[in-house]
Amino acid sequence: MLSPSRRPPFERASPACRRVLWALALACSLPACRRDFEAEARHSPPGVVPAPRHFTQAGGQPLGPAALVVSDTPSDLVLSAAEEINLRLRELGEPPLRVVSGGSPDDAAFAGRRIALAIAPHAAGGRPQGYTLDSTDPAFVRLAGRDAQGLLWAAVTLRRLLQADTEGRVTLASATVSDWPDFPLRMVNPLTRYPRERSEAGLLDALRRRPDEPGRYADAYAHETKAVLDFLVRLKLNLAWLPLGGVPHTLDALEAAAGRRERADAFLATLRRVTDYARARGVTVCEAVPCDAGVSPGDDADPEASRCALHHSTKRYYCWSLDGRTRRRAEQAARLFGQAGYGLVLLQLPDARYADANLWERRCQACRARWGEDRAAADAHLLNLWHRAFRQHAPAVSLLAVPSPADPGILLQPDHPDHDRRRAYWASLHARLDAPESFALAVRESAQPAIQAFSRLVRPRPLFVLWNIDATAGDDAWCPLFSSRARHAVTFARAGSVAGVLATATSCSPLAAAAGAQYLWNADSPGAEPWPGDLDVERDGSEPAPFFGAALPSLLAAAYGDKAGPPLAEVFLGCVSPSYCALPGEVARLAETANSVSRMRQQYAALVRASASLERVWQRFETGERHLIYTDAAPAFYGLTEQVARARVWASYHSVHLGVAEALRAGRPRPAIAAELSDAIPRVAADAAAGRRLAARVAARPRAGAAEPSPWVARSLRALDSSEAEAALVGRLERLLKVVRGTTLELRESPEAATRSLPLVPKDGEGVTLRGKGAARLRLVRYPARGGSAIQIEGLTQPWHDGAAVGFPAVDVARHLGARSALRFYINGGAAGGQQLTFWLYARGAGGDPAPPDTKWPYVALGDYVAVDDLEATWQLVSIPLDRLLPAGYTQVTGFGLNNATYGEVCGPVWIDTLYVAPDAKPVEVEVPVQEPPAQAPATEARVLAVGVQPTTAMAADGPVSRLMLALNVVGNGYLSNVRITLRVLDRDGEELLAREAVAAEQMRTPWWSPSIRCHLTRLVPKCRLEMTLASDEVRGTGAVDVTW
Repeated sequence: MLSPSRRPPFERASPACRRVLWALALACSLPACRRDFEAEARHSPPGVVPAPRHFTQAGGQPLGPAALVVSDTPSDLVLSAAEEINLRLRELGEPPLRVVSGGSPDDAAFAGRRIALAIAPHAAGGRPQGYTLDSTDPAFVRLAGRDAQGLLWAAVTLRRLLQADTEGRVTLASATVSDWPDFPLRMVNPLTRYPRERSEAGLLDALRRRPDEPGRYADAYAHETKAVLDFLVRLKLNLAWLPLGGVPHTLDALEAAAGRRERADAFLATLRRVTDYARARGVTVCEAVPCDAGVSPGDDADPEASRCALHHSTKRYYCWSLDGRTRRRAEQAARLFGQAGYGLVLLQLPDARYADANLWERRCQACRARWGEDRAAADAHLLNLWHRAFRQHAPAVSLLAVPSPADPGILLQPDHPDHDRRRAYWASLHARLDAPESFALAVRESAQPAIQAFSRLVRPRPLFVLWNIDATAGDDAWCPLFSSRARHAVTFARAGSVAGVLATATSCSPLAAAAGAQYLWNADSPGAEPWPGDLDVERDGSEPAPFFGAALPSLLAAAYGDKAGPPLAEVFLGCVSPSYCALPGEVARLAETANSVSRMRQQYAALVRASASLERVWQRFETGERHLIYTDAAPAFYGLTEQVARARVWASYHSVHLGVAEALRAGRPRPAIAAELSDAIPRVAADAAAGRRLAARVAARPRAGAAEPSPWVARSLRALDSSEAEAALVGRLERLLKVVRGTTLELRESPEAATRSLPLVPKDGEGVTLRGKGAARLRLVRYPARGGSAIQIEGLTQPWHDGAAVGFPAVDVARHLGARSALRFYINGGAAGGQQLTFWLYARGAGGDPAPPDTKWPYVALGDYVAVDDLEATWQLVSIPLDRLLPAGYTQVTGFGLNNATYGEVCGPVWIDTLYVAPDAKPVEVEVPVQEPPAQAPATEARVLAVGVQPTTAMAADGPVSRLMLALNVVGNGYLSNVRITLRVLDRDGEELLAREAVAAEQMRTPWWSPSIRCHLTRLVPKCRLEMTLASDEVRGTGAVDVTW
């Protein structure tokens, strides 16, 4: 059953028809984020999250002697409600209350205040999970739930009305409450996003490898997971996603992985402890399961499985005609999840959104013969096999099918060529699936009309929404510390008949859960609004919205601790993105925000305020102040501290670096730039020390939480975990200061040295071959700062994935080996700071013999080299001892390789020029020569090119639309003045879809590259023509490209 309260499955509350006050007087939005939160907290009613729809308070009084009164035969949910109240009293240092049966002798003999817990079918207007609460009577407190689940929510609200006064006495606020949820089932984030030191995979490993201590690990795992469930219950979230990451999803595979049947039984028994605990508190535990026929490489040798289509990303085989194999896998999965006590399983068909969109097209011959082109019949048959296996072997587990595709936005585009096909697919799938009572469907988040259209299409089958609040598949999204985009939940509430929402968020997880819980409970809470258009979660929305200034203390109190709200509010109100502070280039492009010194300085100023707030909280926390930070919230608090401490150092560094870049680009006098940079370097060092002190507080704690951004960003933040790393940042700025001051002249080659040098790459580029790996793209360009042909490399973004190889005619360097000779070349480009590349040579033997394919070439790291975009003034000379790059016996150099070696930032183009061997060279790793840009004459010709064009689709308020991401490359033979570049997008019939000015510049040196540009079209189109027009004082130029989605 999907409903933990045993009511008819998927029954939902009526949509809210009006907006009500939050518990913290949230009726008025704020003009700005800054408030006196400490003063507000002292004069506000207790913070209840989710804030009740109807809440009135009239003071409070000491609790005094009291007892909890329940029915003669209370259910587990009713007992959990009583336990919630007693747990709160223990938190406040008071003994638990007696639990007595109504009408019993104990009840009659009790003379104190009675807190009655009762089920009243008409409570809260009879809405499922609704409740009422009245604590205004000094002798009697009434908690009434429409059902047992509603009664538990009443107890959760009451626990927030119990507070300790200044003398430590427990007081109860006098209040009346009427409340109910908008969505029957509500989830925010899988349990892996909450602080737990132990995992499901770790539990299995402990049972398998450490037979002497599995009980201790299992007990600790159960304790930590139950603590997370308690946190969810107190936010009235009743759907918990407990992923079995790294654990088989079928019973036979689990037994094989555990090594023995009893170990698998012990694993499932531990999960059962957790799921039973959740069920007693009205929480349904769920997991997603792929409907595959096998897994690679384990089933690669099985001719039955390997005949099927292999999903290259998930390494799973999918087949629609292996009924016996599918039935066996489904039965084994049903036994596992039934024994483990799960309440809901999401059945996933192969995802059609990414690299394997054509998996159905690659189906085996047996599938083609059986199903022809009827994908709906094949999917329904596959899903029904799983459903029937679960009904037989795990009847208590409900199923939720995730179709492929799952985005209903196309239903709003009747003219789209795929509209009729997809609509027919979904209608046929619904008609063919088994009974809807225990088999629901899920769709991705979309605009309200699209959700409504899909709901009408599959009635009466229950509908769930899978919602990325602010999450993204990319690793370089904006990802603020806190996003208020949960306020868009009203989109699904107004769509009607949505049985549940499974939401995910990448912002600070406890706070994201609190905000998500508020809007999933009451979608019409203050600030609620439907999506305003494009649903791009990577974009910078300048979060949080201003009105959250009043809501934040209450949300933070629910997420971190009773007294945490006011002091922590400042941390989250600065629109801080740790991702942007660490990796500004690509993050700014995806977020559609300027990667400017003003933007970075705003981040830096916000982080300075956040650091000061955290310092004050830590001073109180370390003195043992009670009710400041919950014990179970401490790891998340530690992770927040790590993020802020390290992001502050990155923001300090990048604000200085970007300032230098903008000053050089604007042509400001170098002495003035150098003076400002010299003054800024000590500040960066001081910020590094402040960040180190704040991070040291975390290191001193017995349990330290991990930073919460995506793994790549977290590694970038953690790169600053030592004074040596911080000194490296200061060292970069000191080297940049030498560039600006022009104090590295000694490495300019003298004319005599230049004549003795041995060039490796022909100046005209003849015989040069270019090859890119991953996303890297190479070409030869003529760069005016150096003369001759330079090698331009774009797309160096993913560490150890994107690389470049350059080949050229063999050059014999035998006479230079063994001397003080060095390989030298000039390098320029990349985004501001953070680069690290790996460089190596390719060579042949002395007789011209090619090297074996598996030769391990020695390499060097070009670490932390200073670059300021593509300013010619920052060309650097790289000088590497030749002997370090060539193994013994190899004397004929034939090329070089380069890749992105670390989690730095090489987002823009990189140029390499003038590769040569210098005799008797000073053996240094990396130096920065000064190269003043040569004068350019006015251009007599120019043209504009569209490069890196990426056509995608996005969701707008009224349906899917087409979107383009591209950059512009202006090619010319001189400088341009008063430049304007306009873009026009035309459909196949010549109708204009978009016209905008993309670039405006007073001066432009050619060649020139723009940042990434996004074009949002008004509708979905299969093809378009992109036209670019350049106008300047000197010349006009045009360009055009055809784009196909």
